[in-house]
Amino acid sequence: MDDVKVLTGSLARMRGLLFSKRGAGAVALVPCGDVHTFGMKYAIDIAFVGADARVIRSYRSVEPGCRLRCCNAAATIERASAPTEQWYAPGAYAGEEIEKAIRERKPR
Repeated sequence: MDDVKVLTGSLARMRGLLFSKRGAGAVALVPCGDVHTFGMKYAIDIAFVGADARVIRSYRSVEPGCRLRCCNAAATIERASAPTEQWYAPGAYAGEEIEKAIRERKPR
């Protein structure tokens, strides 16, 4: 998987990939369990990640104008759709950097 930039600030998470160019790379929104593609110029791949840093749900080629939610998600990973490239499958580990960001955001 490509490197994933972790976004934890409110404004950065709200923006996500909006206004980015197609080759901007993947971003992880922490915390996040609700995303939309309104205003996007291209389709994106989305993976909802649980508190254990494992993928709960995964979507490919989500077109502009959609909204997806996963109430159990602690984070969401998104990138410009790349149908021929590998993407997170349910149960896959999202990575140490994302796991660390999730742990740091959990209420104590």
